[in-house]
Amino acid sequence: MVERTQESHEVRFAPPSEDEVLEYRPLCGLAVAGLILGLFSWLAILHIGFSVVALAAILAAAASMIRIARTPGMIGRGLAVAGCLLAIFWTAAAWAKDITHARLMDSQSREFGLLWFEFLRNNEPAKAMELGNHPAGRQPFNSTLIDYYLTDRDRYESFQGFVANPEVRALLKLGDQAQVRFYQAEDQDEERAVQVFAVTYEEGGAKKTFFVRLVLHRAILADKHVSGWYVESSRGPITPGAL
Repeated sequence: MVERTQESHEVRFAPPSEDEVLEYRPLCGLAVAGLILGLFSWLAILHIGFSVVALAAILAAAASMIRIARTPGMIGRGLAVAGCLLAIFWTAAAWAKDITHARLMDSQSREFGLLWFEFLRNNEPAKAMELGNHPAGRQPFNSTLIDYYLTDRDRYESFQGFVANPEVRALLKLGDQAQVRFYQAEDQDEERAVQVFAVTYEEGGAKKTFFVRLVLHRAILADKHVSGWYVESSRGPITPGAL
């Protein structure tokens, strides 16, 4: 508001009203940073390592709310709260996704490993060996599969090497007397799972157990938009935890 005196014609400015003062309250830069970081927290869905972005958003939002509380007239609390909530939401979603994926990997690899043991217990080494091939080039599991390995010299030598492995030979000898159970998961990532299985059998009236480690690999079949497993390696008897 402007006032003009009649004597000197001097221009004087009236004191600003309360509404005019509030209109120019400063915006907290940390609150804006917290919101921006919160918006980018969705990157944690791509990789859990990006959860550091969400952590930075939460820290920036918390610091901004402290600053706003200590600075009269400063605004931005709503932006800080929004950034914090976005960071928490995307972090929780990323962890839920990773936990679900890990459990799915564990259950699928465990089931596939037990199938390998089942083929050997049923005296079907050709099928067990075939599980070691990439799923894209795997032969059909039918009555002619054994002929596939016996009618070619290179394939036959590979087959002989497979059945000569100590763990394979022991499982073929025990047959259905062997009781196989999952023992523990030693390692797991996006593509591999290292599982240990316990094989229990009875000998001389006493139960004995040995352990077999399977390294299982998950392959993506892009043309079919699915994934498949294969046995990368087997080793036994082993001591669990000793690589």
